Amino acid sequence: MAFGTVIAFLLILGVAEPTPMVESSETTSDYSDLAMVSDNVFLAVTDRKTPVESGCRVMLLNLTGNDGVQVQPVTVMDWCDSEDEPSDLEACCKIPGRTNEFLLAESGCYHGKYGRVFHVTLNLEKSQDPELIVNGVMRIYDRQLNADQASYSGDNVAGMVCFEAAGNLVLAFGERGGETAHGRKLGTLVWGQLDLKEYHFNRWGESPLVNKSVLQARDCAALHLTKMSDGSFSLLSVATQDPGGNGPFYSVVFRAGKFVPGEVAGRFEFQRCAALEVLSTIDGHKVEGLASSVSNAPQSDFSISTDDENLGGVWRAITIDH
Repeated sequence: MAFGTVIAFLLILGVAEPTPMVESSETTSDYSDLAMVSDNVFLAVTDRKTPVESGCRVMLLNLTGNDGVQVQPVTVMDWCDSEDEPSDLEACCKIPGRTNEFLLAESGCYHGKYGRVFHVTLNLEKSQDPELIVNGVMRIYDRQLNADQASYSGDNVAGMVCFEAAGNLVLAFGERGGETAHGRKLGTLVWGQLDLKEYHFNRWGESPLVNKSVLQARDCAALHLTKMSDGSFSLLSVATQDPGGNGPFYSVVFRAGKFVPGEVAGRFEFQRCAALEVLSTIDGHKVEGLASSVSNAPQSDFSISTDDENLGGVWRAITIDH
């Protein structure tokens, strides 16, 4: 393809299957997003729908040296909301400067319910029985709903990142792009200040993630943020093609732009890349999680997780063309 050199560790036809994940019967092999807890350990969420799909919504992925990826379900005793357990968790991220605190996000609303962001703490005191404690619940999405009081697919949230700068905690979430109340839109980034005392989101701005659709499908399936030496924050995104439950799936990791200090003191603005910069193409997988590399995959640049629908999902290490 014309996307340039692709250097990826992929599962492709003719290459031996890597060591399979070791899973509990309570978990799922579909991973909607990924956030690093510590070296070789990730928090993952799944898009199980309430009330039709039971089972755990959150799990730990432990990458071992010899046994591949071991999966532990994470217990949640109380979701601290009248609508109870999540439906369609599609994004998660670590909160900087806080020990084992994360945000988990539902994709949107359904029949006037859900569309929540959960502020949680991961309790690892009992290593064999990790627990998630819900500190608070927010409803920060503000898109128009359809006649069934559900979010349009193009407005669904599919990625989330958080950073701390200039005394502010900044939250950015990516809407995947597609059908909306006002026609089709590109994948879109929304960002602003997050207050975890009052559970308030002060929106600063929004911007398309791309100048034109990357794959003529979902422009945002995951986000990843890296702090740069000049104080800016580089943002990567994943675009995917999902033609049906059995694929064929296809994903592209690309550089979307960066956050830089804005004209208003303490605020940040998003500068989109002028031209598409593809870093990796991943054939045969629908990537929905993008996180840092791990020591048990020393040659990798990033970790990915996938939701390959009827075919299950995988964790993989990838190398990108910088």
